[in-house]
Amino acid sequence: MIKKIDSNQQYHSSKSISASGLKVIFQQSLFHYINYKPKKTTAAMNFGTAVHAVALGDTTEEIVVMPDINARTTAGKIEKHEFMKANEGKTIITQKEHEGLEIIMDNLNEHEEAKELIDNLTEVENSYYFEYYGVPVRIRPDGIKKDDYILDIKTTSNTNANSFRNDTYRYCYHLQAVFYSDSLGYDAENFKFIAIENKEPYSI
Repeated sequence: MIKKIDSNQQYHSSKSISASGLKVIFQQSLFHYINYKPKKTTAAMNFGTAVHAVALGDTTEEIVVMPDINARTTAGKIEKHEFMKANEGKTIITQKEHEGLEIIMDNLNEHEEAKELIDNLTEVENSYYFEYYGVPVRIRPDGIKKDDYILDIKTTSNTNANSFRNDTYRYCYHLQAVFYSDSLGYDAENFKFIAIENKEPYSI
């Protein structure tokens, strides 16, 4: 097993199966995975990446805030295009999302349990590459407290317990938890989730 400190983009460009690939196989089929085309990065995905980076203090992820641009005008369209081109490969968020990140950090600092889970991590956003019965595999836990627990941060529209339980089964978070735990030799029952709302009031 090889452990690397690389960027989110480098990790996802690797030709190996990840939890995302296993979810496609589990929810659909091996055929769907073989013919799977990664989805284009959305604004929601960008914000989720930014939340992870800020909450975990991950410096490998470059986050830039897009200035207020009137993209309805010709000049604005050109300015936006040039900005996107100049920041290709970085996580781009809006001014409003940047303000949301600040609120999230305030909420995290006030949430004793979540703050303790993050503060006690011994490593953050490290990528692991290995083979399982000859199949190249990769995993990237958000954080690990050595010999104790694996931590994963999820952005969600609703942190209510029942709603998040539904998200867990809808997006196969349980599969990811067991996959990561088994791969690194941790008890899956000690896998921790921190759920963060992706809209106001950004509750934890």
